[in-house]
Amino acid sequence: MRVPENAATGAFRISTKGGEAVSGSAYTVWYAPGITGISKETDIVGASLTITGENFATDKARNKVLFGQALAQVLEANSQQLTVRVPEQAESGFIKVETPGGLAASTTHFEVIPGPKFTAMQPAKGSVGTVVEITGEHFGIMGQQDRITFNAQEALVLEASGDRYKVRVPRGASTGKVTITGYGGSANSSADFVVEELTPAEAIQVYPNPNSGQFTLSLRHADFDVQLVEVYDALGKRLHQTRVTGPRPEAVEINLPTAKAGLYFLQIQTERGLVTKKLTVL
Repeated sequence: MRVPENAATGAFRISTKGGEAVSGSAYTVWYAPGITGISKETDIVGASLTITGENFATDKARNKVLFGQALAQVLEANSQQLTVRVPEQAESGFIKVETPGGLAASTTHFEVIPGPKFTAMQPAKGSVGTVVEITGEHFGIMGQQDRITFNAQEALVLEASGDRYKVRVPRGASTGKVTITGYGGSANSSADFVVEELTPAEAIQVYPNPNSGQFTLSLRHADFDVQLVEVYDALGKRLHQTRVTGPRPEAVEINLPTAKAGLYFLQIQTERGLVTKKLTVL
């Protein structure tokens, strides 16, 4: 028996010379679905999208919605409208809807906004202040600079070019994943970035040394507060004092215009104790 044109879902009858019989349950008639529109032409993975058309299954599970080869979750369904979530691995292109009645494709191209993809980082370990190069794909989508964090601590972006970032390991960072968050989503490093602990003496650097009495105290690798910097001559006389207040600076510039050639000592008071360094003035 062939289902006739314009058949409708419901009970069916069989009539013979001997009488008539009616089915005890309804027979479902499926018609080929059709797509007349989509609510938006571009969005990110995880966004919801409404597909309008006809002959969709009212049972969500009977609708198969594909973005390329990726199967979408159907959130709501009726015969003329489907609400779906853009799936992971979704591909840009025409959206397809398959029901027991057949297959339909949208006439409108849907563009998936990709999330960043993390490929590599170099080096994979270092102290606070270390410069790390991160490579991957889909960086800076929609003209938006991505946010990069080291175990939830946001890093300063030093350079951004194509699919490469140079960032500085932020203060407060600890060993854990590096995460890139962009317009289209986020991605984690496959391995942890290992944050190496430095002693206060290792973290504080003086340059140039020797110098002419003008030098820089670098605190870039210091994951602690510095309160006071003092300079003493070889006889123990204090020649200079700088109090460090406010947010942690990256560097402290010091000038000793009257210093004569010789050996001097820097005493740096930190929250982790006193650091002493030798300074040579030429």
